[in-house]
Amino acid sequence: GQKQRVGIARALADDPAVLLCDEPTSALDPETTRSILDLIKNVRDTLGLTVIIITHEMSVVRQVCDSVSLLEAGRIIESGRLEDIVLDVDSRLSREIVPFPKVPEAAVAHGESVIDVSITAHPGQPAAVALMSMVAELGGDIAAGVFETIGQAQIGRLAVTVPGPDTEQAVSTLRHAGIAAEVRS
Repeated sequence: GQKQRVGIARALADDPAVLLCDEPTSALDPETTRSILDLIKNVRDTLGLTVIIITHEMSVVRQVCDSVSLLEAGRIIESGRLEDIVLDVDSRLSREIVPFPKVPEAAVAHGESVIDVSITAHPGQPAAVALMSMVAELGGDIAAGVFETIGQAQIGRLAVTVPGPDTEQAVSTLRHAGIAAEVRS
């Protein structure tokens, strides 16, 4: 962590308009990672610098970034404000930033199927409660889930189990209600 702090201090000595951080948290323990990310946010906010972070760690993106770009083979595949990207349930980058949870084998009974469900909402919108009610009405259950708040966006990625023969009906019902759903392959 000290090397990262010294590197940031040396970069700031020239009073730059942009600070480029290439994998600033690689090979760091969780506590030092938080400390470095807090330092980067503080530098950005205090000095008004633009900070560009190159990283493969989506937790870094969630904690620090205002906007994000996905590069592949030297080309920009997706780009935008972080909140806008995560609200787009069809976005590949969104699914990397807030991935679907792994489902323990014990959570899926014989003959059940798993449906990946994405919900997005803003504070005051009871999207999760409505979804849980719908899942119960479909005879399903929530096997695993992840909820994140990024900016003003609340994102839920859930693995829902439903009885095997009712899978397509469940997906259709959820989609008709405006909820992104697809059978897990």
